[in-house]
Amino acid sequence: WDLKGKAWGQPLYRLLGGPVRLAVPAYASMLGYSIEPDVAAQTALDFRAQGFSAQKWFFRFGPGDGSAGMKRNLALVAALRQALGSEYPLMFDAFMGWDLPYAEDMVRRMEPYAITWLEEPLPPERVGSFVRLRQAASVPLATGEHVYTRWQVRELLQSGAVSWIQADPDWTGGVTELTKIAALCSAFDTPLVAHGHSLLPALHLAGAQPATVIPYVEYLIQHQAHKQYFHHPLYEPEAGMIRLPETPGLGIILDESKIEQKKAL
Repeated sequence: WDLKGKAWGQPLYRLLGGPVRLAVPAYASMLGYSIEPDVAAQTALDFRAQGFSAQKWFFRFGPGDGSAGMKRNLALVAALRQALGSEYPLMFDAFMGWDLPYAEDMVRRMEPYAITWLEEPLPPERVGSFVRLRQAASVPLATGEHVYTRWQVRELLQSGAVSWIQADPDWTGGVTELTKIAALCSAFDTPLVAHGHSLLPALHLAGAQPATVIPYVEYLIQHQAHKQYFHHPLYEPEAGMIRLPETPGLGIILDESKIEQKKAL
């Protein structure tokens, strides 16, 4: 796809039928930040002030931490919701670290906080457990970064297991497969928000789709600068929005000076 865009002199989103929009909202993915409730609440306010219109935070505790760990998870949820207000989109990620009984207890306790999604409370192949968990409370569920094909996504959608799909541009096999997954999600009225390893393919696809299909891209605050270390320019949000590249292909241009610096070390 990158080579095709360069051969035709067009950015990738134009080859995908876009642009539908020239800038896409980025949600602040807060991996690596303190989850102590008071500290997290202040950090969340700081990033809201920078223009981010949604945030995702990461749970540290699971079934092995008992009731004390659950209380600490819930204290984080409560502190963030109180700081950000009742309408601000707020997501949480458990990274497949829970079992079904623990997850059922958590979603019932999280229900009053009106979160936008709970991500990967269980491994994604446990489709039946996702269905049961979705029936336990009204908390929207999300998964997808460890789902690699459109057939797996179709199973999640047909079963009604999740409210959001989060396929990864790298792990699904690239832009072609992710485009097919986006079409599936559109058919099931289930939004797609790609997992945030590779920003640029996700950004191009989002730019070629309406916001009802892909409302956000994920921006890992502490990790994207490192992932783009050898790139020029660095693609980052301004007032919570990321503009689509205007250069051909994916928009990745290597910074030769940084490559030479690393070679010299």
